[in-house]
Amino acid sequence: MDLLDSRRMRELISTLAASYNLLVIHTPSIALAADVMALLTEASGVIVVGRLGKTPYRAIIELRRTLAHFAAQTIGVSSSTTTTGA
Repeated sequence: MDLLDSRRMRELISTLAASYNLLVIHTPSIALAADVMALLTEASGVIVVGRLGKTPYRAIIELRRTLAHFAAQTIGVSSSTTTTGA
């Protein structure tokens, strides 16, 4: 959690945000990397991506609680899926 929750990371985000209209930071799942939560306080919004047929309903509910706890605004939801075979 040291890197994402550091003064240097906050400064970097602030510098980039001042230079661009949109700053997208792609992170692993909050369920897999708890240090991602440190970025929630720096973000103006969150785009949630889930996998169709794979993301458990319970995980979605827990994510919703986590985002509410950090007052993170959900600005979009996307679903992804992969297809294998012929």
